[in-house]
Amino acid sequence: MDTPRQIVIVGGGPAAQRCAETLAARIDAGAGLFRVTVIAEEPRLPYDRVALSTALSGEIDLTLGDPGLWERPDITLLTSERVTAIDPVRRVV
Repeated sequence: MDTPRQIVIVGGGPAAQRCAETLAARIDAGAGLFRVTVIAEEPRLPYDRVALSTALSGEIDLTLGDPGLWERPDITLLTSERVTAIDPVRRVV
């Protein structure tokens, strides 16, 4: 059995959410064998930062996409984590 490639996305904003959704769709379609890890400094699911000021005026859920994305075994979201360095030679974040 092939070892899955590991893809790391740094940041928890809309681009990270969309990238994770796209990769999940490719996994579901059988287009690749890989695991995805999203590392976000904030302690919550990715949310719509652009609409944040609007949300402050009332109860609006800014969570991006389907929260079920983060419950998949092949997609991992690490919250409250800060990436301080990336070593592409050693392939370490």
